[in-house]
Amino acid sequence: RWTAALLIFSFAGYLALHAVIILKLAGTHIDPGQPTTKIVDKGPFRISRNPMYLSLVLVLLGLSTWFVSIWFLVAAAILLLILDRKAVNPEEIYLQNKFGDKYNSYRSRVRRWL
Repeated sequence: RWTAALLIFSFAGYLALHAVIILKLAGTHIDPGQPTTKIVDKGPFRISRNPMYLSLVLVLLGLSTWFVSIWFLVAAAILLLILDRKAVNPEEIYLQNKFGDKYNSYRSRVRRWL
């Protein structure tokens, strides 16, 4: 279980760090409260539209695996629902309004989570 948990933590760290680097290289904000300057579809943004949020959920899944705890698993599911409804949905509306067809094209190629 420790090996599985460490793999999950490693993947979560990779997603988060790589996403930050790609956003910085693209010249757009990391903070979701700041204006987005472009659609980024490189690095982890090729496999998930929300790799940074996904990494947070993965950390809870890793903790669930490490401690063999149903509560961390429940927390991961709750976090996923909260992020999906309170962060991702509003962000997608914003991106749709700002980038239109370019965002629709990206959205059709890349899944929201995985």
